[in-house]
Amino acid sequence: MLFIVTRLLTLDSIFTLASLLTLDSIPSSPALPKTLEDSVLHQIQNGQALIVNARRRNGVVLCKPYHTEFAGPGSLIGGSLDTDCEKLIAVGKLSILNPTSGDDYHRACLIRRQWVILMYKMTSHEDPLDRARLLLNQFDNYFSEADMVNLSTEILSQLVGVFPSTFLESRHLLNSPDS
Repeated sequence: MLFIVTRLLTLDSIFTLASLLTLDSIPSSPALPKTLEDSVLHQIQNGQALIVNARRRNGVVLCKPYHTEFAGPGSLIGGSLDTDCEKLIAVGKLSILNPTSGDDYHRACLIRRQWVILMYKMTSHEDPLDRARLLLNQFDNYFSEADMVNLSTEILSQLVGVFPSTFLESRHLLNSPDS
């Protein structure tokens, strides 16, 4: 079955699409690195394809040599896409699954594409304060404060291509009582 999505504009709509996936979780192994993030990073650096669990509000920030990407619920990570990933940061309580079929893999690729499109739409705004504000609004509406505890200002600013100081200014403007 060919699954084509032509329009997804919010994180909630991507989450709804991602919840269509049914997958099995990765079996645990005593030989895995000390944290789930380290384990997942090692696996994707070795080319293994994994999927961010679509049934949870979680995601990963993939820090690469020259840019940073966000992959939300239902997204494919790893494979040939992310072998250059240097650091992986969990957003929320990370849950990673193995694709169980070609259809699961294909759907996860399409969902990853939708996350890339969403981030592209945020970064296409000329004003850096707008880019930072859009990311803050999306993430604040989708993730809890506890889910975002691992995300530094530097990482968030890299997602939308602004300076950390610009991101802090945008956060201040959003939190001020006048806005």
